[in-house]
Amino acid sequence: MFWVLKGRSECSYVFVYDDTDKSVEYVDFNDLVELGVDYKVRSMYDNTLPYAKLMMTGFKKSGYDSYFNYCRYMIDDVWILVELHIRRNVNVGEVHFVFEDFWCRRITLEMYANTSEFIPNEFIMDSKSFSNIKFSVPVLMLPYLMHLRASKDFNGFMRSFGDLMGKRIGLLTPMFRNDCSVNLLYW
Repeated sequence: MFWVLKGRSECSYVFVYDDTDKSVEYVDFNDLVELGVDYKVRSMYDNTLPYAKLMMTGFKKSGYDSYFNYCRYMIDDVWILVELHIRRNVNVGEVHFVFEDFWCRRITLEMYANTSEFIPNEFIMDSKSFSNIKFSVPVLMLPYLMHLRASKDFNGFMRSFGDLMGKRIGLLTPMFRNDCSVNLLYW
């Protein structure tokens, strides 16, 4: 059974949970409707965060937050650091995509005006540019992302965000063309 996990945003992209394989992917809701996918709806905040299990996989405590350096990859000549975060007091997971140059200094990317179609405005700090994007994700997604990492499935990780943080990043910023080169540097 597929579950559309609704958050607070009115973005056309939604998180979809498949309870048969425990996958969670960020997909265009219109595609689900066009394909005739049978689904049910529930809140992305309904489940309890498996905090103890995630801490055993290598998350580090930092104040009211716990984090995990997930991977680093490149799109053309821009490096992206991916961090997973747990907001313990509010039962929320986050995935941070931090954009850097070769020397690991943050860089700012210009952004198209219509990105709220793909990524809710609250995930981006400034409406004209960004140096990082923070996705609030369903708690069910964090164990799935850790499974992808353990399986060394980088393509699955990219697919879990609709390739918007990979080959399709050209939809968000003019700095990249669509279908650009994406390479994993390390887990």
